[in-house]
Amino acid sequence: MSSNGLFKGYRLQVLNTRSRDDAFKTKAMLLENFPDEKTYVLYQSPYFKVRIGNFVNRNDAENFKKELSLFITQPAYVVEDLIEYIPRADEF
Repeated sequence: MSSNGLFKGYRLQVLNTRSRDDAFKTKAMLLENFPDEKTYVLYQSPYFKVRIGNFVNRNDAENFKKELSLFITQPAYVVEDLIEYIPRADEF
């Protein structure tokens, strides 16, 4: 766990663009189709990056990537990230 309470894990990067509008349109589409997954827009000048999910292991991220490919035309990439995760009591 990091000092800000996040864990090392994985997310899917769906978009990398200079267009703020495209980033937020993509986020809205993801929220509509995957309401149970958190979606993030990051800004790293000059790009907006849209990411989805909080996956503890890479396999879960890869499995979700297959499901996601039914809704988007551009490729999604599994990326390492600090994720929001609440461990179960039996994981300590």
